Amino acid sequence: MQKQTIDILTSFTKAQNRCEIGNVAIARGAIEVGVDGVFSYPGTPSTEISEVFNYVNEFQNQIDYQQKYPEQTKHKIYFEYSINEKIALEKAIAYSIGNKSALCVMKNVGMNVASDALMSVTYQTIIAPLVIVLCDDPGCHSSSNEQDSRYWGNMASVPVFNPATPKDAYQMTKQAFQLSAELRLPVIVRTTTRVSHTKGMLDYHEINVNERIAHFDRLPEHINIPARTASAHQKLLLKLHSNIVDPYFAEFNKVLFAGNNKKIAIISSGVSTTYLLEIIEENKLANQLELLDLGLIFPFPDKQVLSFLQKGFKKVLIVEELEPIIENAVRNLAQKNNLTCEILGKGFSGLSVTGEFNLSQITQVLDELFQINSISNSPLNGFEEFAENLPARPPTLCSGCPHRASYYALKLIVPKKDNDTILCGDIGCSGLGALPPLKMIDTINHMGMSISMAQGLSQALNNKGTKTVAMLGDGTFFHSGISSLLNAVYTKSNILVIIFDNRTIGMTGHQDHPGATHLEKYQEIELEPLIKGMGVKFVETLMPFDTTDTYKKIQEAMSHQGVSVIISKAPCVFLPDYLNYTKQDSKIIIDHSKCNTCHNHSDEALVCSKMANSNSSLTRAIAKIRAEKRVDSKDQACPANICNHGFFNSILEKDYKTALNMVRDKLLFSRACGDICHRPCELFSNHESDTTIPIKQLKKFVSNIDENFNDFSTVFNQIKNAEKKDKKIAIIGAGPAGLSAAYDLIRDGFNVTVFEKQAAAGGLIKYVIPDFRMDKKGFDVEVSQLAKMGVQFHFNTSLGKDIQLEEIASQFDGVILALGLGKSNELEVVKSVSESKKFDALNFLKSYNQKSLTIKQGSTILVVGGGNSAIDVARSAKRLDATNTIILSCIETEAKMPAFNEEITHAKEEGIKIIANSFVATCSENGQIKIAIHQFDTKNHIQDLLCDYIVIAIGQIGNADEYAEIGLENLNTNNKIKANPSTGYTNYKNVFVAGDVGDENHMSLIGAIASGKRAVIGLKQQLEGYEFAYEGLDALLNLNHKEKEGKTADAIDLDGNINAFINKFNLFQSCEKCNHCIDNLGCPAMIKVNGKIVIDYPKCTKCGLCIDVCPNDAIKWEKRNY
Repeated sequence: MQKQTIDILTSFTKAQNRCEIGNVAIARGAIEVGVDGVFSYPGTPSTEISEVFNYVNEFQNQIDYQQKYPEQTKHKIYFEYSINEKIALEKAIAYSIGNKSALCVMKNVGMNVASDALMSVTYQTIIAPLVIVLCDDPGCHSSSNEQDSRYWGNMASVPVFNPATPKDAYQMTKQAFQLSAELRLPVIVRTTTRVSHTKGMLDYHEINVNERIAHFDRLPEHINIPARTASAHQKLLLKLHSNIVDPYFAEFNKVLFAGNNKKIAIISSGVSTTYLLEIIEENKLANQLELLDLGLIFPFPDKQVLSFLQKGFKKVLIVEELEPIIENAVRNLAQKNNLTCEILGKGFSGLSVTGEFNLSQITQVLDELFQINSISNSPLNGFEEFAENLPARPPTLCSGCPHRASYYALKLIVPKKDNDTILCGDIGCSGLGALPPLKMIDTINHMGMSISMAQGLSQALNNKGTKTVAMLGDGTFFHSGISSLLNAVYTKSNILVIIFDNRTIGMTGHQDHPGATHLEKYQEIELEPLIKGMGVKFVETLMPFDTTDTYKKIQEAMSHQGVSVIISKAPCVFLPDYLNYTKQDSKIIIDHSKCNTCHNHSDEALVCSKMANSNSSLTRAIAKIRAEKRVDSKDQACPANICNHGFFNSILEKDYKTALNMVRDKLLFSRACGDICHRPCELFSNHESDTTIPIKQLKKFVSNIDENFNDFSTVFNQIKNAEKKDKKIAIIGAGPAGLSAAYDLIRDGFNVTVFEKQAAAGGLIKYVIPDFRMDKKGFDVEVSQLAKMGVQFHFNTSLGKDIQLEEIASQFDGVILALGLGKSNELEVVKSVSESKKFDALNFLKSYNQKSLTIKQGSTILVVGGGNSAIDVARSAKRLDATNTIILSCIETEAKMPAFNEEITHAKEEGIKIIANSFVATCSENGQIKIAIHQFDTKNHIQDLLCDYIVIAIGQIGNADEYAEIGLENLNTNNKIKANPSTGYTNYKNVFVAGDVGDENHMSLIGAIASGKRAVIGLKQQLEGYEFAYEGLDALLNLNHKEKEGKTADAIDLDGNINAFINKFNLFQSCEKCNHCIDNLGCPAMIKVNGKIVIDYPKCTKCGLCIDVCPNDAIKWEKRNY
C-alpha cells in the first residue's frame, strides 16, 4: 500500500488520470480539499475509505517518511477508528467546532447508532466543514438490512449527494465540503455497494490545504436547550432552502439527451443512471427520451424537476434503488401542479423497493417502456462444462479461525437438539457460526444486541429453566456491548456472555479496537479487568484451541447462576501473532486406516444399526473431550463381536432402541446376556473396576425396556431384504450355540434346520440355569423369534438315535454340531450313597427349575465341584430354604475355581461356605452322610461333615456314540471334539462344531454364542469362499485363559441416572459411519475424497483443532524434517 498511499497524498498541478473504486475516489476528494480529521467505524461497504486514511495516518507519522516525503507528510490528517459510529460522529462534530474540517465514514446501519448526534447538531452549528459518508447495501451483501440512507436528509434536514460513479463520488465529496462550509451544516454523501466498489476513471488534481487555526468560540448555538429549539429549527430550514444550494443543483442535477417533443422521460439517480446510460447508448434510444440525472437529491430540486416535467412528456419513469423517495417527490410535484403525465415507478416492469438493480433488470424495464427488444451482449459460451461441477462456496469461517474452535466447544456442551439453551449471536465474523455445519446461533439482530437479547429472553423464560447465551466479537463488545453487559449486572440477569476476542475487527479488514491495538497513540484496554470492574463475578479467559480446557470452562460458566463471561482469546489467522498459536514445524497427517474405517468388522456388508448422522458423531466427540477415563474398545472386546463402541455411544445419546439393535446385530439373546453373561469384555480388559465400562449392566438396562425389547422389526427387515441362497444348513442342538448359528445363517439368506432332542429349544439355559439368575420368559421370547424368521425346528430328535451324522452331512450343504455334554461325571467315593440323597448337578438344577425337588427343610447339603454348575446348585439349594446349610468343596483354590468370580462372590454373600483346595476323602451313610474332607494339595485331613444330601457337580463329558463318525482320534479325554480354533471345522466332511461339545472353554452363554458365530464363518468360507475371518476370535479364544481374568466394572444403579455415571467414560474406536469433521466442524482445509478425509495443505493453518475434534483418533502431528 505504500505506493498507493504516496500517490493519493501527492498534489498534481496537471490532472492525472486514475482508475479507482468509488471509496478511494471519496478519500482522494476529501484529501484534495484538505480534510483535517477522519473518524470512522469500519463496516462494509464503507471500509476502504477508512482504510485509506488509516494507511495515510501511519505513513505520515513515520519519521523516515516525513524526511523522505515532506510534501505528502506536511499536512497531517488525523484518523481514528472510533469505538462506534456515535462516538465517531460526535468527535467529528467536535472537531468541526474546533475549526478543523472533518470526514465521518460509516455504513448505512452505523447512522442508526449515530443518529442522535446528527439530529441534534443541525439545530446548532458547526464551524469547519463536516461531511458524512454513508454507504448503503442494497441486496444486503454484507449488512443486516438494506435501509435507505437518503431518508436521513429529510429527517435531519441536511443535504444529500447521491453519486452514480466513482468520478461522481470524487467530485461530490469535494463539493460536499464546500457546501458544508457555506451552510454550516453537515452534508451527507450517500453511496451504494456498487458505487463504492466499482472502479471508474477520474482525475487527480491539486491538493488545496486550508491551514485552519484551531480555536473554540463560545457561541450560544453550541448549547442545545429547549428554549431555543423551535427557533433553531426554523433557522435550519431557511438555511437549507436558501439560494446557497442552487449552484450545486445546477452542477449535479443535469438533463441528458435534451430535445423537442419527446414523449418519454426518465428521472434517475445513483448507479441506476450508469445502467441506463449504457443501455440507452447500446440501443440508440437517445433520440426517444430525455434523462434527468439527480446527484444532489436533498433538498429536493423542486424547480429543476418541475421545469423538466413541464416539457409535456406523456410518460415519466423514475428509476432508483430501494425506497421511492424521488418518485414520491415527483408525484407530489405533478399533483400540486396539475400535470397529466403518467408517472411510472415502483411496481412497473419489476422495479422493486428491495434489492439492487442490474443491467438485465433495467433492460427489461426499458423494453417494456419503449415496447422494444433491446440489444444485449451475447453471454459467454463454452464455460458450462467448467462451471457444471463447481462446488457451492457459502461464506464460512476461515481455516484455523479461533471462532470455530469456540463454537465447536460450545456445540459439545449445547447440541442443537437441546431446547433448554438459546444462543444469541451478533454480526461480524462470529455471525458465521449460524451457518452449517456449526449452526450454533438462534438469533442475530443488529450490532451489539446479543447481550440485550439474552437478557430479555432470560427474563421472559425465567420459569422455563432456559439458559441464554450471548456471543459477540471483541470489536462489537466495545462498540455497543459494554452498556448492555452493565445492564445485565445491574438487573441480576442469568446469562452467559462469550466474547470472541480475536484481537481485531476481522470481517471488515482487521482494524484495531480498544481491546487490541498495535499503535502507540492508543491505550489498549484489557477485557478481563474491565469486566470484573463492572461487577461480573465469573470471568474466565481461555485459549479456544485448547479444546478440553475450553469445554470445561464453558461448562462451568453455563452452570453459574447470574452473569458469567467467557473471553475466548486467540488472534485472527491473518494476524502475525497467530503463528505463535500453531505448530509451524509440523504438519497435520491423517491415518486413513482409522478415518471412516470400521474397526469392529472388515466385511462392509455386515449389518450395523448405528445410523450415520451428525448427532451420533457429535456424541462420540463429546465423550472424547469430556470423559475422565478413556477405554479403547479393543480392551473390552466381546467374543460375539458386538460393537460395544456403537452400543455404548448409543446409550450416551439416550438412543436405547439403537443400542439394543446394536446388540441384536450380532446376537439374538440380548436380555439373556444382560442377565447371565459372565462379562469377558470386562474381565479381560486389564482395567481396574473404576475404569471399566459396565457393558453387561448396560445391556441389561436397554434390554429391559419392554417396548424396544419386543420389537424385532429391524431384524425381520434384514431377513426380508437378504439375498436368498440355495444352501441348506443343519444345526444339531438348540442350545445357545446352535440358536446363535441359526440366527446368523437365517439373516444371511440360508435355509436353516435345527434338530433338538428336547421338546423345546433353549438347551441348558432353559432347563438348567436357575430361574433366579435370569428372565426365562424373556429368553423364551427371544428364542421364539427364530421360528418366525423361518428357521425349521425338529424337536425330540436325537443324534445317533433318530438321525445320524453321516446322513445329515450328505443331505445338507453344511452341518454345525452344537450339542451339550450329555453325561455327568461321577465321583467314585460317593457311589455308596443312596440315590434319594445323591444328585448330579444337571438333574438337581432341572428339578429345581421344575419345582419338583423334595428336600427337607434345614438340611445340610454338600456340593462337590468348583465350576458354574456347582455354584448354581449351591445357590439354588440355599434358595430352597434359607435354613439349609450349604457347603461347597472343590479341589481348586478359590482363585482358580472355574466358576465365574462374580458367581463365587454372590454365593459367599448368600451364606454358602466354600472349602477350597479340598476333596471328599471318604464317604459313608448311616442315616446321614458322613464325609471326610481332606486338603487337595497336602492330602491332610481338614474336617468331618455330616450331610443330608450330596450333589456332584464335577463337570460333564460328551456322548461319543452320538458323533462316532468324527473319530476317536479327534476327541479329547472328555469326548469333546477337537476342531480348528479359527473356524470350528472338525475335519469331517462339511461338519463344524460349536458350544460345549467343542474342545475349548465355551461353557458360558457368550462363549456358546460366539462359537456358533465362528462356526457360521467357517461354514461360509467352505461353501462360498467367504474372505473374512471371524472377528470376535481373539476375544473368544481368551475364554480359554481364565488366568488372564481381571476385575469387572463397578456396579451401577440401573434405576437411577445411568448417564451421569457413564458420561465419565469414552469408549473409542474408529467408525466407518463417522463424518464428524464435515458435519460438525466444517474446516475448509478438511475435504472428503473417496470416503476419507484429506487435508488441503495450502489452506491448513496448523492450528491442530482437528486433532482434538476427530473421534476416531485418526489425526495427529508429524514433525517436519528440514
